Amino acid sequence: MILTSSYDELKDLVSNQKFPLAICDLDAFIQNLERVGKFLRITKKSLRLCTKSVRVPELVSKVEKEDFVNGIFTYNSAEALFYAENYKIRDILMGYPTMSKVDVEELCQAAKIDGVKISVMVDDTK
Repeated sequence: MILTSSYDELKDLVSNQKFPLAICDLDAFIQNLERVGKFLRITKKSLRLCTKSVRVPELVSKVEKEDFVNGIFTYNSAEALFYAENYKIRDILMGYPTMSKVDVEELCQAAKIDGVKISVMVDDTK
């Protein structure tokens, strides 16, 4: 589907909305998702979606439900907890090291949710 709206029409469409926001051609998004999924199934591979690349929770959730997706990669503990609580995402990798008590508490809170598995990266075990 080709977007036929002009810049001014899109600008008017979002004029009363809270920013940041995204306009997404959902048909194209789904078509691309299906194309990637077909390739991954053929090659017997899977992917883990990085939430720094897709910043719209509803789109993250849509991708994560696909059979070729192996969970999500979050950038901090608050985001991991958000996706565990609000979207029931069960396989979450927090890809950046944590040093604060608050981060550890949020990760533990997320891990207590039934069925949720939280994995974390470690820079150094010493």
